[in-house]
Amino acid sequence: MGMPENGEALSDRLVKERAKSGVFIVGSMGAVNLVVGFAGSLVLARMLVPHDFGIVAIGSTLMMVATALGWVGAVAGLVAYAMVSRGRWNADSLAFQGTNMLAGVTMLTVAATNGVWPSAAANIAAILIGANAVATVLRAKKRQAQSAPTLTVVEDTSRDDAEPAQPAVGHRAYAEAA
Repeated sequence: MGMPENGEALSDRLVKERAKSGVFIVGSMGAVNLVVGFAGSLVLARMLVPHDFGIVAIGSTLMMVATALGWVGAVAGLVAYAMVSRGRWNADSLAFQGTNMLAGVTMLTVAATNGVWPSAAANIAAILIGANAVATVLRAKKRQAQSAPTLTVVEDTSRDDAEPAQPAVGHRAYAEAA
């Protein structure tokens, strides 16, 4: 699995192979982490009285929930990046900006929970940039809607007696307002 030569694009097959191997490696690391965490919980359960172990268990559960949210955020960020890179979303689309903001919020939760303040600050910046982009997109859509021409209904009231009888419903034409 070497790098493409001379700036050539990766084939879809090669991208899929690399994605599968990456998912396997990350999944394997997650499984190892769970096994080590479980073993640590067993050791703590033997060392602590039930009341103290309950407090540790609640803390561990909250950390696990925060970590799961972090994974959701990481996947959301990667999906957003992939969608823009493949041309399915525009960088100024609400879907892209919203997904990036979701990723930032969830990864901020993990960073703050673990005390990783540089990452937390970077995620706050990403959220603020996303919020500014969303506000800009919404303002542009509002301006576009306000400046869009409106349609008015014009009834056809002229009747020529030489024409055959018209149906009961009159003819309507739509004209753009100036």
